[in-house]
Amino acid sequence: MSREFADHNPFCFEIEDAEHCPGVDDESNVTRALRMMIESLLDVVTFTVKGQLMDVDGFIYNSERYNADATVVSLFVDLKRHLFTKPKDVPTTKATTRPAGSGATTPYDLDVLRRTEPRIELLVRIAKVLNALATFSCDEGRLATLKLRDLNDWCKPSTGDPLEVLSPLSRACNARCHFCYVLGNPVGQSIKLNHATTTMSGAESDIRLHFFKSGKQLPQPTYDLEELMLHPRFFEFARKIRNVSNQQLSVTTNGYLIDRTVASELKALAPVEVSLSLNAVTPGTRAVVMGDRRQRGLRAIRNLHDAGVPTTVSVVAWPSITHSEMEKTIREADEYNIRQINVILGGYTKFFPGPIPFDVPDFWTRTVEQLAPLRDRLEHPMVIQPRIFEDSVHRRDPTAITISGTYSGSPARRAGLKGGDEILMIDDVRPLTRRHATALLSLLREEASAVKVVVGRGEGDIVATLTGGTDLDGYLYGPPYNDRFGIVLQSGSPGIDAFRQIAGLTRKHAAKRVVLMTSMVVQPMAAAMLKEFALFFAGEQVEIELAIPRCGFYGRNIALGELMMVEDFVEEIDRICDRRDGAPDLILIPSAAFGVGGWYRDIIGQPFHWIQRSSPVPVEPIIADSFE
Repeated sequence: MSREFADHNPFCFEIEDAEHCPGVDDESNVTRALRMMIESLLDVVTFTVKGQLMDVDGFIYNSERYNADATVVSLFVDLKRHLFTKPKDVPTTKATTRPAGSGATTPYDLDVLRRTEPRIELLVRIAKVLNALATFSCDEGRLATLKLRDLNDWCKPSTGDPLEVLSPLSRACNARCHFCYVLGNPVGQSIKLNHATTTMSGAESDIRLHFFKSGKQLPQPTYDLEELMLHPRFFEFARKIRNVSNQQLSVTTNGYLIDRTVASELKALAPVEVSLSLNAVTPGTRAVVMGDRRQRGLRAIRNLHDAGVPTTVSVVAWPSITHSEMEKTIREADEYNIRQINVILGGYTKFFPGPIPFDVPDFWTRTVEQLAPLRDRLEHPMVIQPRIFEDSVHRRDPTAITISGTYSGSPARRAGLKGGDEILMIDDVRPLTRRHATALLSLLREEASAVKVVVGRGEGDIVATLTGGTDLDGYLYGPPYNDRFGIVLQSGSPGIDAFRQIAGLTRKHAAKRVVLMTSMVVQPMAAAMLKEFALFFAGEQVEIELAIPRCGFYGRNIALGELMMVEDFVEEIDRICDRRDGAPDLILIPSAAFGVGGWYRDIIGQPFHWIQRSSPVPVEPIIADSFE
């Protein structure tokens, strides 16, 4: 603006309270505000789809977009009543004209611009809507901060998970592991460390606890959950939560803080389980990979064992930790009463500092080959993650339902089941997938006193009877831990419903050539299960191709589908559609990368529908978990 008009700008408009739409009384404040904003926008613009004008009359939230039972919010719901219920005694314009003011703060009459420049009215109406939901602070006339007015507007029912209250307490880990994935996280991703002070984070948890007690949860932050117990108020909140919820409390830690007193305090919070990042037991190796105070972390596993705290131990596979050191660490952890040992195959992004640490799949493959034979000599189950990768290394049938191990003292262990057994029947039901088997075991663990399981072992079949109960001597992992009788399966799998969706979407689009996106890790299982469930296509001639997008955003050796971005899928679709054999009829993308929070956005917040809008062929999501 020219300097001579800066202090005498006449275009100052009054912002009143947002009016309620006649005929709408039961919608939430948030929905009302959004409806009014869209209605105001549609008074100024017309939407188009592929160049065709669209007369929009309602909307649904993106979080409900693929829900057949979604409630449509109508726009302009009672327009006639709004237009024709004016009071009969409307005064003349002369009677309502305000005297002209001399100051720049006198509101400009918006009515005289309503016909010639409705976009200004749109701006004022949006401001009304925002006033209804938030308060603002200004800096030199510009909106600087926003504060929600009524937190009840943003609540949804609580699931009872203690992390709804505790997640803001997470503090940056006090170890300095040189393989930590946080070192390779870009600035733009939505999962990040919580940098709030202990005072501010404690105040946030106070507010969350208030709603938690009322059965509500506020929007959940995507903090990178590291060391909860570093926060001075952790145990205070954990004890208060126990008065409201009996759900399991899961704590991940490097163990530096767990002395005997802390271990006893954790035990008092039962049901609680600690995931202990052990990584190495040789002092020299721990000094290299985990930094100072290494011995305190080593003592944690004994303190947790002595206190009877359920514990899972994790070991990251990284070149600076030799396979012999990994084996030593696993064997030492196995001496304690733990749930299981997780071996995590390390990964790194293109943002990771320093030179490329190792090649994948070479390092992952060698790690599996070195460590998998240990299972037969361990007391507790060992799981190598990502678990499906191990199937491809050993060239196993990816659809076989194989037991990885059983928990010490569990019903499965007492019945003689062991790692390598293949589950054939569960209570006279033949499970179709690993996910199906998991669901059956979970359900029966809660409802049945005894369950018959048939497993294949070697050349014959074995029938085992698993007895329920919660009072098994020395067994820490019965209900409410949903232990599935103590059976640990080799890996998970996509659910049957995913393949039913694939067939249904194929028929919906009358597609003959379909591309199904997946990842390097899941591709062998997806291929096998497509053959297994070809019956869903009822003899239709459909060609389904599996495509593996490059994880270009993260780069390096990132190979999990849940870490693929919108841009990764867009680039892969462009490559597919530019091939000589032409574009497919339909592209299907599993929702694993977009499922957190239910709004179908990737890890940096890009909406799934950007893929659909940029693609020259139809794109549909497969709404299924564990299908990367």
